[in-house]
Amino acid sequence: MNKSESIKELAVALCKFQGAVEKIKKTTTNPFFHSKYANLADILDVIREPLSESGLSFVQFPKGQCELETMLMHISGEWMSETYEMKPTKNDPQGLGSVITYQRRYALGAILGLNIDEDDDGNSASAKPKITTPVNTQPQKPVDQLPVAIEEMKSSKTLDELKNCWTKWKKYQKEPTFSAMKEEVKVKLTPKPTELSPEIDKLLTQSILTFESVDSIEKATAIWNSTPELQTNELFTNAFSEAKKRLTQK
Repeated sequence: MNKSESIKELAVALCKFQGAVEKIKKTTTNPFFHSKYANLADILDVIREPLSESGLSFVQFPKGQCELETMLMHISGEWMSETYEMKPTKNDPQGLGSVITYQRRYALGAILGLNIDEDDDGNSASAKPKITTPVNTQPQKPVDQLPVAIEEMKSSKTLDELKNCWTKWKKYQKEPTFSAMKEEVKVKLTPKPTELSPEIDKLLTQSILTFESVDSIEKATAIWNSTPELQTNELFTNAFSEAKKRLTQK
């Protein structure tokens, strides 16, 4: 924005003008957009007297091919101005004339702070209307994610992962292919029983019986920690888990 060294008096006058000017009524109908807007004559009729009473005036003049400069002046000699460019869709006399009128209205509305709603006129200066594509309102069919669920089940690396996958895809638990994949993966992940030596077999039996009668989690944990050779045995781990569960519920 360009301005005089001081705009103190101009600012006071502009404040007075904005308090006095009325709302710009939209009286012109745009047949292209089926809307109403305030044309340049409407704006000039409303602002002329409040401007004069406030000691303000303005000038607007085209610059170059598609630029417009608007200067607001005060009787004290203070002023401010701005220039902006707007290119028409059609570069012919009608298009150029339309865009200048469009620029003048918007420039006055901006520099004076006029109460003008956004409008849609400027047939020759604006772009072509957008062609909207009808929205498909028909409900889409839900995507069948069963193949995804089966692949996720198949890629489970542990029994815990298998259990989580089964819970996650609850809606497919009655699907034969999904439940069959669960059983297949479960068989692969379940540790195979191994032959135990008589000594280990005896220790296993004693430990399981102790887990069944132990009266504190600390004692059950001590048994677990003292028999690392049994910690990979499914019967031993199940007995330890059941003992902890029983003691926790007390």
